[in-house]
Amino acid sequence: MVGISLSTTDNPATTHKIYRALMEYVVFANLPLEHIQGVPMRRLLRGIGPRHESVDIESFKKYVNDDEYENILGKVKEEIRKNHYVSLTAYIWKDPTSTNNILIISNHGLSETFERSSMILKCAIFDENAPGDVVSEILKTVCTDLNISTKQVHCMIRDERSSLKRVTEPVLPIQDLDCTIHKIQTIIRETFLSEENITVFKRKFDEISENSTTKSLSQDIKEALNLNATDWESTFIKFKTLFSMAANYSIKTGNLTSTLEEKWVETRDDVMKCFDLANYMYDSQEFLSSMYPIFKAITISLTKYLALLPEANIFGAALTSLKTKFETTLSSLEHNNVYLIATFLDPRYKFIESNNNIRDQILQMANTDDGMDIIPSPNVENVQKRKIDSSDSDMATPNKISKESESNVLKKYLSKSGDVTMDQKSRVLLKEIFDYEDMPSLDYDEDPLEWWKNYGHKFKNLSTFARRFLAPPAASVVNEQLFGEGGSLELNSKLKYIFMKHNIVTFNFNY
Repeated sequence: MVGISLSTTDNPATTHKIYRALMEYVVFANLPLEHIQGVPMRRLLRGIGPRHESVDIESFKKYVNDDEYENILGKVKEEIRKNHYVSLTAYIWKDPTSTNNILIISNHGLSETFERSSMILKCAIFDENAPGDVVSEILKTVCTDLNISTKQVHCMIRDERSSLKRVTEPVLPIQDLDCTIHKIQTIIRETFLSEENITVFKRKFDEISENSTTKSLSQDIKEALNLNATDWESTFIKFKTLFSMAANYSIKTGNLTSTLEEKWVETRDDVMKCFDLANYMYDSQEFLSSMYPIFKAITISLTKYLALLPEANIFGAALTSLKTKFETTLSSLEHNNVYLIATFLDPRYKFIESNNNIRDQILQMANTDDGMDIIPSPNVENVQKRKIDSSDSDMATPNKISKESESNVLKKYLSKSGDVTMDQKSRVLLKEIFDYEDMPSLDYDEDPLEWWKNYGHKFKNLSTFARRFLAPPAASVVNEQLFGEGGSLELNSKLKYIFMKHNIVTFNFNY
């Protein structure tokens, strides 16, 4: 059998094609590079041509680990240079087979045509006992190697409880924001599912479990209290199970009128729909623009639900602490323009709040951003004279929805308020903002990027902000899902494969 290599073959182009095909095969299948020496692969290569019956393994390893890895890394750097802003996610994953932690840093962006893409910038290993400055150094190296400046970073989404929160500020004075999933998980575990509350629930249901009318339900609740809640999915399942059972128990023991019971069931269902929307973020790349609306909807739905609870309800105190924590978080979101501007530029949510401050912030950013060139637009002379009737615009009713579902529960609880004031900082951009506000809003289950693809040409300047503020995902856990695949690779190889195959797909195999 004749081994081939890029340096010795008389047909380098053919060898390159074969090597690349083999590389993509082993990388996407999570196989060790030595797999190409097996009998099935040799038979496959023999079918291509006798000269290709085997591949020189050392030459192939160099091709994959050095040549192609550096090639893909170079493509990543090239794409970063094209972006005026980068939106990062950072996630630390614990390797269950060792004391190693893995840090994955990704960039998320929107193209000129509002096509979404994400690139992995770095996969790094460090010991779980390493000091925080190790993570700092990794972040610093990524920014240095890719020539990412502080001004270029729009925001970084990270787990609020990880060491990332402690080390971000010294390295990059940027907007580091909480991952929505981790934030909600933390709130649930620190309030409703706190150890103190679980202990209280168990004691109280031990006392009443012999009541014949609620014995079965009480037993189910006691079993649910023992469910493990370690990650997001198990936390969400435990919360949802307990909340539903608690509501049913309250209805059975509350001596409610049929009207009040019907209202209680409705508000209970609304609370769960809001949390279901949050859960959807775990399995999708929902936009950062959804975080504020969902937190607001959860807060309002919990408030309405608690208003129907009797004071002596077993779960009342725990649910009140849950609502209070969401209120506190919501208040912080209301003072963060990264969230508010993203919400406004998402056509699904622009009806939520008064747009006075948001207009001012966008105009101020346009005036101070060196990379923001305002494109002239006709018919802007009368922008200053334009009259906006707050009852017709800020209180505008969103598109009518025919039935209650997860896709409309947000609009049920969110509505605009406030006066509209004129601002003369930039009549061109201001006209686009007003015109954008006049467009109909989308339903929750519609795609905001499709809207911008279709109408972005009408808002040439505002589109620049939309690409920046709609690029970040709501959660960093999208990185966590990269580890869900099997394979018997050692960790360094697995991380390199994750980097390569994720970015190969991002580049549509054009690298």
